[in-house]
Amino acid sequence: MNLVRTLIYKNTLTYVPDACEHCGAANEDYTIVKNGKRKTMVKLLSNQGTPCFLELHKQRFFCRQCHSSFVAQTSYVKKHC
Repeated sequence: MNLVRTLIYKNTLTYVPDACEHCGAANEDYTIVKNGKRKTMVKLLSNQGTPCFLELHKQRFFCRQCHSSFVAQTSYVKKHC
């Protein structure tokens, strides 16, 4: 078995969305609710030869207006990563 020492940074991305990404409904009277989290692994630059990863738990949201879900986004990580 090949054991490689790895650094894993763990973090959570969550916020209160202003509107639904699909239908544009404003987040008033609990129109958009939290709907669990989605775990993603993002490869970072290695640190002194040690591979580094970011384990990011992105908040999922559910829109009660259009019955669709979407995931929290940040400019530091690509959309579908």
